[in-house]
Amino acid sequence: MKKIKIVFFDIDWTIYDHTVKAFNAKSMKAISLLQKNGIKVVICTSRAYHSVETLGLFAYCSPDGYITSNGSLVYLDGKYIKLDTIPKDDLRKAIEIVKKQNLTMECIEKKSCFLIAPKNEYVDKLFAIYYEDMPPVKDYNDEDVLSCLLFAPEQYDEYFIKTLPPTIKYYRFDTNGVDLSSATYKKGDGIKAALAYYGFTKEEAMAFGDDLADISMFEEVKYGIAMGNAKDEVKQAAFFVCENIEDNGVFNTLKKFSLI
Repeated sequence: MKKIKIVFFDIDWTIYDHTVKAFNAKSMKAISLLQKNGIKVVICTSRAYHSVETLGLFAYCSPDGYITSNGSLVYLDGKYIKLDTIPKDDLRKAIEIVKKQNLTMECIEKKSCFLIAPKNEYVDKLFAIYYEDMPPVKDYNDEDVLSCLLFAPEQYDEYFIKTLPPTIKYYRFDTNGVDLSSATYKKGDGIKAALAYYGFTKEEAMAFGDDLADISMFEEVKYGIAMGNAKDEVKQAAFFVCENIEDNGVFNTLKKFSLI
């Protein structure tokens, strides 16, 4: 194995265990040990920045950077190196379409967010799982929006896929939650930008993940590590499959490959 210089981490079910509603302690220790060994640590998540902050990650570790909102935002060494937004005309159309269905969605900015209409039962159900603070409700006034979180059950999928602007990617990640973003957004794009910034190669990079969105992470690194609790498709795309999150898969794998 070529010397690893950077490791990317998904959050949910990778370093955050929803069963116990806490960050895996061994994973947090592993991140600290990686950094002590001179290895960069970057969080790579579909979550928005405010969601990561609300979850409390930064109280447990200080990563060298983060990739949020499905790769549309990349923040490294104290500066933004990638910041993509949804075209404003397309976003206005999407907001109109969502409101016609008496639904709401969260518009996500660099560090904050807002709802386009008052919350409903779908918002409550999703936030009960992902533990986010309730955003304020306000009209869209041409703010730069990275992505949106649509609160809607699966029965709306066919309608939205047909009616939303074709530039907007529709990705359902939960029974009541859908990520809306530019069709070009994916976690792997964020990793590609991070590697270019640091001048690292794929062979010098490792990534941990568990869900379908994490496959694009594996495509941009040599060493894609699927959690034991990952979906089968993710395991098939991985270089290595480690133990489940509750069995300290992240820590054990980094130990196995002599990175900590």
